[in-house]
Amino acid sequence: SKTPAIIHMDIKPENILYDSQGRIKVCDFGLSEINNQNGKRLTRPVGSPLFMSPEMLQADTRNPVTITEKTDVYSFGILLWEMLTKKKAFSHHSMHGNFKLFRQAVLVGERPPIPSNCDPFLRQLLQTCWDLSPDDRPSFKSIVEELTHIVKRYKIQELQEEIAQDIDDGVATSFWFDAFASETNIAWSEFSSALCQRLYGVDGNRGVNESTQMQ
Repeated sequence: SKTPAIIHMDIKPENILYDSQGRIKVCDFGLSEINNQNGKRLTRPVGSPLFMSPEMLQADTRNPVTITEKTDVYSFGILLWEMLTKKKAFSHHSMHGNFKLFRQAVLVGERPPIPSNCDPFLRQLLQTCWDLSPDDRPSFKSIVEELTHIVKRYKIQELQEEIAQDIDDGVATSFWFDAFASETNIAWSEFSSALCQRLYGVDGNRGVNESTQMQ
């Protein structure tokens, strides 16, 4: 979660490995540069075009650009989209192989389409990662924190669904009388959140609107 010591400049699926324990490793540091406060000045694009940030795509001798951690953040956003959709980003551009056409499309805002059923927090993370402006993209530290929250929310949702299936069992009924003895009608989100806290030590509040009534 710390600031990366390097700017990788070629984040893509082919450079991400994982071992039998599921530990992630980044490889191929041939284009990497030390990450310092001043960034890296480039006079030509380097890396894999379909994963290049807008600023990287614009680098040339007449228009040197400063590359920072945020260019890797953009590439990570494209990588994250591919992980989410199991598709290749910008596949229609890769078939044509026209670099200038692709660069122009990215600079005017073309990005891979996010599925309509995507988690809203993940959608927002994707959109901020590939923002046109590097300054408006999150740091990797912020990305790690947000992904951790997203995973926790999914785990909590699974717990709530399990609780909903067993709402009439003795555990839930006993908890009702223990925690909400004076209540006859309570929001499902509040009930399941409290029960998750009791059983698993996590806050299960996701803002669900359904109500639970004690019969």
